[in-house]
Amino acid sequence: MAKPKLPAYAKRIETLAKKLAELKDRGSRRRFLPPMSDAEITAVEAKIGVPLPDEMRAFYREVASGERPIGEPALLPLDQAITVAPVKPAEPFPFGDAQAQELMAKNQKKARNAPSAALPGPQHGALPVMDLSSAIDCVVLQGEQRGKVWQLWDGGWTPHFVVKKGSPVQLDFLAWVEAIVADALAAAPPPITPDTKAVNLMNCALGELPPALRAATQVETLRAPGNQMAELPAWLGELQRLVELRIGVNPLRSLPDSLGQLAALQVLDLSATQLTALPPWIGQLRALRQLLASMSQLESVPEEIGNLAELTHLNLRQNKLRALPGALGNLASLTELDIAKNALTELPASMGRLTHLRTLKLEDNPLRALPPELAALPLDALRLEALPDLDWESAIDVVSKMPALTSLHIKQPLSALPGALSRMKGLKTLGLIGLGLTEVPPEVTALPAIETLSLDQNQLTTLPDAISRMPALKTVVLFANPIAKDEVARLRAQWPHLKIEHF
Repeated sequence: MAKPKLPAYAKRIETLAKKLAELKDRGSRRRFLPPMSDAEITAVEAKIGVPLPDEMRAFYREVASGERPIGEPALLPLDQAITVAPVKPAEPFPFGDAQAQELMAKNQKKARNAPSAALPGPQHGALPVMDLSSAIDCVVLQGEQRGKVWQLWDGGWTPHFVVKKGSPVQLDFLAWVEAIVADALAAAPPPITPDTKAVNLMNCALGELPPALRAATQVETLRAPGNQMAELPAWLGELQRLVELRIGVNPLRSLPDSLGQLAALQVLDLSATQLTALPPWIGQLRALRQLLASMSQLESVPEEIGNLAELTHLNLRQNKLRALPGALGNLASLTELDIAKNALTELPASMGRLTHLRTLKLEDNPLRALPPELAALPLDALRLEALPDLDWESAIDVVSKMPALTSLHIKQPLSALPGALSRMKGLKTLGLIGLGLTEVPPEVTALPAIETLSLDQNQLTTLPDAISRMPALKTVVLFANPIAKDEVARLRAQWPHLKIEHF
């Protein structure tokens, strides 16, 4: 018995299905919806009052039922098509083959920037398939042009076409979809193969990692921030060569335990997720150098973090941390620690053992005090901002003993300047911002090494003569003070060796 003859479009349908699968494997932003059943398509046809062209029906049944919106034009889901414009698909389409040929020939010859020629006519006989905001692509369902794609815009109707061998060729529905898929493939990340070493899936609107990634056993860098992944597959831990894993800006609420097997991992970015805790297995990542988990929902950090002897950068900014583990002091290689914008009321004394720490960010925490042990930190710069509950006298006493500190910024209304500030003879940059100062204290003008003095957001109306006698001073910043412009001009003329910044 002879096999039934396949329709002429069958091969094109099969090819489109393969290309959509490739788009998914490559992590494309374009995500097509599952096909529809015959019954579902029939229900739509009953609603619009006319059957779809066979090849269009086959596409929705065997390839996809539409496309998930991602903030740019997308193939409309079939069951939503008639809601886009007040079209009447069952009414006769206003134009035939001859008019289409004449219009395509005219548009082929038009100047590049000139508007396309169009034919005015009723919105009849076609079904919207893509909303472009300023225009709507439609498939004709009635008459000689059945199955062809036209664009409806303010000027009227214009047929879609391409030029082949110098002549315009009108696009049918499948050719129109093929062009869309070709553009999507051109914009998609490169194919992921077993030999791929770097994968970039940033901002691809992914709900999951591409399955093809599992076989990419040579991959060293995986960047997939800015997607829609709520979970990660356990097989991610099989990618043993991973050195860099960036999966932040995803709605992740948990991480698979298998990630603890990534022995070569040096960079782990978990920023802007929904994680409420770092898992204990984090301590198994002994090669880790950077751990970034800012702007998340972290409420706790495990003691096991102290096992990360190679860690140099730890960013826990803008979370919900109320305490830090004592094991934090074991991070002997740490050079930068950002714990700003949390709910910390105290710091562990063990932080005094961070003998390589150069940058510490503490601002916007309800800290009450700084442990005396922090006086041993080799910081070169420190910003103490938005710390309303801090015991400033004792805190500045601790800070004044830091052996390498050359830059200090304080931003907090204070009734008096802490006395220990006068002992900081090695400071080169000092910021006293928003303290409520009405005059510059003599303790400040007596500091011999100050090169830049920032006095922004205070209540100063002038500067004392002692400013001019500060031996190293080069710049004074006076933004947002009630000092008159003519007074600033006078000071600049009086002290031409100083740069006085003011607006």
